[in-house]
Amino acid sequence: MFNLRKIILSRIRKEVRKLTIPIKVMGFSAEITDIVAAREEIPRYSFAVIVKFDPPAHGIITFGPRILAKHYTKDELIAEVVKEAEKILRDHIKEAKRDEEERARQEMLEKFAVEVSREVGLKKEA
Repeated sequence: MFNLRKIILSRIRKEVRKLTIPIKVMGFSAEITDIVAAREEIPRYSFAVIVKFDPPAHGIITFGPRILAKHYTKDELIAEVVKEAEKILRDHIKEAKRDEEERARQEMLEKFAVEVSREVGLKKEA
């Protein structure tokens, strides 16, 4: 019984994979898994395209870049989604780098505060 369930689930997964469009975003493997109406009003009349990375790209597993709502050929869709996905991923990488730099600055400041506290006698020597 258990093996039959495993076989059925495996076949379903294979069929679902056929319903995706493989793409590359900044060298990362990804798939377009769905196109849905964007919920925000800005930009008006846009689609959210669900992009799934496998493995995750810089910590991102899935996101939904927005594209203009219109008819696309498959190649046009891929080009537009990749362009928008690359913008989002670049922004994410920049933000992550800024966050890391800020954490490093904060850590350095905390160590300096401990050092000054010791020098003026507020903390015991280590």
